[in-house]
Amino acid sequence: MEAYEFFYAAQKVVFSFDGNKLNYKIALKKGSLDIDKIVFFRKFEYQDYDHFIIRYKDENGKIKNLKSFADKSSQALNPLILRLAEIHPNKDLSNTPVAEARKLMSVGNAAKGGFWGAVVVMVLVLAFIFRGVFKDIGGNMPVIIIGGIVALILIGAFAFVYLQGKNESKDWE
Repeated sequence: MEAYEFFYAAQKVVFSFDGNKLNYKIALKKGSLDIDKIVFFRKFEYQDYDHFIIRYKDENGKIKNLKSFADKSSQALNPLILRLAEIHPNKDLSNTPVAEARKLMSVGNAAKGGFWGAVVVMVLVLAFIFRGVFKDIGGNMPVIIIGGIVALILIGAFAFVYLQGKNESKDWE
């Protein structure tokens, strides 16, 4: 059985071939998929990590994405991609432009997703904080509007700093 093991931060990722199955263990997520049901696969490169996605059909015919990340120092991801490309060369989107590959695979940019996740958490935390502050002041103030304005200002500052670092990414499109 061929096995490919790599890491993303403290998360261990293992892919292995067993006959016509591709078995995977990504942190606590464990399963297998039929190699013939793979629709597309591609690695998206970022400044600090790689994002590997396999688009496949499950046993009910529903299209799903299996997503995995790898540290830049991990050496096993590229051999895994080469092995999959040997099996299904027409399903490898490695030479397809990034924007087109994202469209074909119906996936967004992982770097942008992390940013928007942080924005949502920040808005929720600020709304909770300002709810109590303005309630003590008088209770009649439009808490949501004032909290929203403050949150937008902080989010704008956060976005500016965050995007400055991400502009160096190879995959920012």
